[in-house]
Amino acid sequence: MNRSSTKDKFRMRTLRHRLAITCLGLVLAVATLAQPSDCTPDYAQQVSTPWKRQAAVATKLNTSFPKQSLPAINARQEKLLDLFQHAYPNPRGLEARAYRNFYSSPDNYRPEPTGSPLHYSVVTYYKHFWCFKGKVELSGETGTWLECYVNMLWRFMDSIGSEFTLPNGQEIYFMPDKTGELKGYPIYSTQRNDRTNPRESIIITADGRLPVRPVSQEEFVRSLQRTLQQWIKENDETTVQLEASLKESTAYADKIPFKTEAERQKYKDDNRRSVEDGRKIRDKTAQKNRIRYQELEAILAAMTPAQRSSQAIIEHATGMLLNERGQGTFDEQAKNGRPLVTHDFKYPDPKLPRHAIQFVQLWLRYEDAPDMVAKRELMRQFRQNIDLDGFRALVEKK
Repeated sequence: MNRSSTKDKFRMRTLRHRLAITCLGLVLAVATLAQPSDCTPDYAQQVSTPWKRQAAVATKLNTSFPKQSLPAINARQEKLLDLFQHAYPNPRGLEARAYRNFYSSPDNYRPEPTGSPLHYSVVTYYKHFWCFKGKVELSGETGTWLECYVNMLWRFMDSIGSEFTLPNGQEIYFMPDKTGELKGYPIYSTQRNDRTNPRESIIITADGRLPVRPVSQEEFVRSLQRTLQQWIKENDETTVQLEASLKESTAYADKIPFKTEAERQKYKDDNRRSVEDGRKIRDKTAQKNRIRYQELEAILAAMTPAQRSSQAIIEHATGMLLNERGQGTFDEQAKNGRPLVTHDFKYPDPKLPRHAIQFVQLWLRYEDAPDMVAKRELMRQFRQNIDLDGFRALVEKK
């Protein structure tokens, strides 16, 4: 091999080595641009990621759920998710995730007519990027969820108390406040005083009628009376149980040894006195409940038919139940009260297909603190771009 050939090979090896170093330098430079060693909030808020849709359903289907309806439901869920994604197409500073869900028999909907349209939902949530030890990290939790519930209400209204129900077991609720509008659709919220981290609802139906109905003054008073009757019944049952326990305790005391018969008798007397003292206190309370029951009956008797059927407006159910000062009548309750409603189970239409969308509720809870820049921008785009009429176009009529 001559000297010229040796030099040429050396030059080629050197050139390849330099090219490799140059390419490595370019890669490192790009990596440095993509992930700075000293992360800043401005940089974290510019991180862009694609939407992530979870393929699997979030919950396991109940055996009673009609699986033949799933393909049609899945198609509708995808359309609902498309509406959310079109409102915020390019997540920046956030990672947008979505999943689908089904509800076989929600507790609040047990009185619903058989064969009514099914309950299902789509959920989107948004995690933000932030700086941790000089690197961009994705938050583990989030307080920003934009969701859509189909043929059911979810956290739309607050219960006045689980002990106050209609005869069929339906709960009674406060009607949420109307706090504004978005593109002609009312916005409702249960938040009266605290407006941090807002929670809002938009109901979209075919004709604008909400799937709730008023609870009348008579219905509310009867619910109070049923509660009082239940308390009186529980008092009587407690008395019977304690008397039975006392007999067992007395019989047991006759079998076990005591130092003296006087000690045995003292043990029995103390147990009897304890049961009697408790019974006297409970009986006194039960008597107050009986009196209040009659007072409520008198309130109803003094009402005209129109007053009985008018919508109840109250502030505190327990205040009227116990006749607390300034809260014992409808007039007193109405000063700071809210209208009472319940689910309208005449609203669901069994003539529609089970997969049909009869109404939707958009439930929006989001963080709007000044430092939540990316999430504030998300909500700005959402309000600007969300196609509420697109949701309405998916509502089906018979």
